Amino acid sequence: MKTIISSAIAIGTVAAIACAGVLGPARDAAAEQVTARNIVDAVVGNTVFETTDRGVRNKVFLHEGGRIVVNGENGFFDEGRWEIRDGKLCQQFEKIQRGQQFCFRDFDLEGDMFTAFSEVRNERQPFRIHKGIASGFEDVTK
Repeated sequence: MKTIISSAIAIGTVAAIACAGVLGPARDAAAEQVTARNIVDAVVGNTVFETTDRGVRNKVFLHEGGRIVVNGENGFFDEGRWEIRDGKLCQQFEKIQRGQQFCFRDFDLEGDMFTAFSEVRNERQPFRIHKGIASGFEDVTK
């Protein structure tokens, strides 16, 4: 029993040190809120993976200047514009939401994952950031 507990503590310590190296110093959540600008800075030039409420995996690309593109694993394609307005990341596509603008707010960002409150779904939605342009589709959860 002592060996198992000691091993678990050692593994936990190594994992904590590894996470600290990847994620950097711990943040005071109250002092540093994740903003829409933080999310945009993290995703522009990279691939964002999401899963729709119907289970379809999408790749989302935000470009500097406000252009946004969505490619679905089912062949779906749409493009539109993004902007930061009133602290929210807002998007408007040609097809998605019948062309009506919708927004995300209340962001959390940790490593390559972020969540945001979707005002369309009325719930938090997870996303995963892939550095660079991804060729295939990946699941959002690790």
